[in-house]
Amino acid sequence: ALTKVQDGGTNFTGATSAMVTVSRSNSTSTVTSVDFDNLSTNFDTFLVTYSIKTATDGNGLRFRFLDTSGTAISDSSSYQYYHDVDGGATSSNGNTLLHLSGALGNANYEGQKGYFYLVGRNYSANDTDSVPPFIFGGKHGYNQDGNGQAGFSGGGLDASSQQAIRGFSMFDSGGNGLGSHDISVYGLRIPS
Repeated sequence: ALTKVQDGGTNFTGATSAMVTVSRSNSTSTVTSVDFDNLSTNFDTFLVTYSIKTATDGNGLRFRFLDTSGTAISDSSSYQYYHDVDGGATSSNGNTLLHLSGALGNANYEGQKGYFYLVGRNYSANDTDSVPPFIFGGKHGYNQDGNGQAGFSGGGLDASSQQAIRGFSMFDSGGNGLGSHDISVYGLRIPS
C-alpha cells in the first residue's frame, strides 16, 4: 500500500544545508584546463558535477590533484585508478593522472555529464591512519561515434606519492582543451 505524507507547514527558518555551493566555472570557449584551486578547508569532502565536451573528437577527460603550491601533481606513479565504461574497464597502479572518460565525441549532443566526490581536502602528509585524497563517481555521455556510454571512475593518490592537496584540475587527454564546460563544486558539511 502507498502512503502519502503531507508536510503540515514545517518551518525551516534557521536550518542549515549539509551542502554548500563553493564554486562554478562555465564557458562555451575552448580552455586548456579548468582548475579549482584553494578549496576551502572548511570541508574535507566535495561533490563536483560537470557537463563537458572536449575540443577534439575522440579525446577523453582527465583529472589531477593540485598540491599545496597549486601545481598539478603529475609524477610518473602519482595515481592509482579504476575506470569503467559500458563494462570495459581500465586500471592503473602507477600513472600521472586519473581517467574520467573514454573517447568522447564533440558533435551536437555528444560529450559527457557526470559527478564525483572528492575526499581528503584536509589530508595531512604522512597521515598513516588515513587514505590519501581520492575521487569516485559516475558519468554518462556519447563517444565519437555517437554511441551512448555510462560508467564509473575512481582513484586517488598512490600511497608512495601521498601528500596534502589544495585543489584539482580537469583537462582533455590530447592537450587540445575542453571545448565547452559547466562545472560546479559543492562542499559537504561534516555532521556535528
